[in-house]
Amino acid sequence: MTQLNESQLATDRSNKLSQEERYVLSKLNSLVRVVTERMEQFKFNLLPPLICEFTTKTLSHWFVQTNREEMSSAGSDEEKNSTLK
Repeated sequence: MTQLNESQLATDRSNKLSQEERYVLSKLNSLVRVVTERMEQFKFNLLPPLICEFTTKTLSHWFVQTNREEMSSAGSDEEKNSTLK
């Protein structure tokens, strides 16, 4: 059995992701880095706006709107309804 290291696994996973998903993960990784830095500096008051901006701009507005058509056309009505629950 061949052993894979973490970088190989990450590469394999990222190859299966769409360009939009990779973009969101990149933004999330950047957010994690900045939040970690601010926490280490005890600048907790700067965290909520950063998290809110990521949530509203990147996830809600950009990602959902970009993928709305794909999400609405994929799967049966039953699958869609179960996803929304």
